[in-house]
Amino acid sequence: MWSRLRAAPALGPVLHGIAQRVLPPGPVWVVVQGGPLRVRQFLCDPRFHMGYIRGDHEPWVVEWLSQRLQRGGTFVDVGAHLGYFTLIAADIVGPKGRVIAFEPDPRNAAILEANVTAAGQGDRVEIVRAAVGAEDGVTPFLMDRDYSSRVPAEGEAPRAAAVMQRALDGLDLDPGTVIKVDAEGAELHVLLGARRHLGEKRGTWIIEVHEPALEEAVLATLRQCGYAPEAYAPAHPVYADYRRRYVLARSVPPFPQQRHAATPRVRS
Repeated sequence: MWSRLRAAPALGPVLHGIAQRVLPPGPVWVVVQGGPLRVRQFLCDPRFHMGYIRGDHEPWVVEWLSQRLQRGGTFVDVGAHLGYFTLIAADIVGPKGRVIAFEPDPRNAAILEANVTAAGQGDRVEIVRAAVGAEDGVTPFLMDRDYSSRVPAEGEAPRAAAVMQRALDGLDLDPGTVIKVDAEGAELHVLLGARRHLGEKRGTWIIEVHEPALEEAVLATLRQCGYAPEAYAPAHPVYADYRRRYVLARSVPPFPQQRHAATPRVRS
């Protein structure tokens, strides 16, 4: 019933507003109702995260990951949020695989760690409490009440303390690594910090882009590195009112996966 109501574009925002008013504030443990994490315990805030609870959050991303991740492979989750895609990827790659989840928001990182622990996936998931950008260092950071957060745009005054920032080139990645980027406007900075990996054609990428100009810049950057990227705008009946856009890019030629033994740890 909820899914059918959500499919009506005019009702989606109304139902979201009602949920924010009537549901108790703060994260609680819930049981995921469907999807790859069905019957799992998941810590989230029901006012904002009904897609996590229903198990239908961004199903096109789930499908894309399931088609590209392999047993024993490596997944990098840039902007892991509460760990929804992190947990799905960890299930796919298995105990001999490797998942690196970046989350700079300390609130989200704590929930992410709790969800990974509850799922028993600490043997393959490394949580990095940092933003991802063009270089290692420190960056200002904005945090919103709905558990979304981002690096401020150029010239925008930060409203929060600084967080650590890491560049992807500092990681030792397999050629067949799958990388998901949801950086809330910092997509190009993420790519600038992965120039070595991009130059070596390391990685298959799904990048959510938040502005048309950024989409063009991301496409151009990937083309310059020898990729053949494509823009993608998903269409889904449950998310008919969404306007998400992505850039997809696969290393050419594709490289075989290499197996990694994961060492679980949390870095700050």
